[in-house]
Amino acid sequence: NNNAALQNFYCRATRIQYRAAKKSQQVDNLYQNGSLLQYRRLKLMVVKEDSPALPASPLWVDAVIITGNPKMKIADLTTMIKPGIVIIAADNPVWKTEQWKRECSALALRSHNVAKQGAYVLNAP
Repeated sequence: NNNAALQNFYCRATRIQYRAAKKSQQVDNLYQNGSLLQYRRLKLMVVKEDSPALPASPLWVDAVIITGNPKMKIADLTTMIKPGIVIIAADNPVWKTEQWKRECSALALRSHNVAKQGAYVLNAP
């Protein structure tokens, strides 16, 4: 199941740290709808090459995670997604990561390069 794989990939470290749930258990208050993950009031959007189309109306999220080297520009993404921070996963090419960082800077968006800066910790409300 792709949903279970996404949940495991993005939530595993937190579950291990807080011993929140075993892999076979469901995490309470964690919801997924396509590329959108929500844990309590914390909203994350995962953007990758095969992500669904952008929403029809603006969507405010705490963070956008860019993974899998999608072909996109930050300005195009932010027309309908309003992120608190853009997190660029370590699996993206260095040149593209640097390009996205420059685009974020030009748009006055906070960004975090996991390959250079390490894991980004988002505290759930």
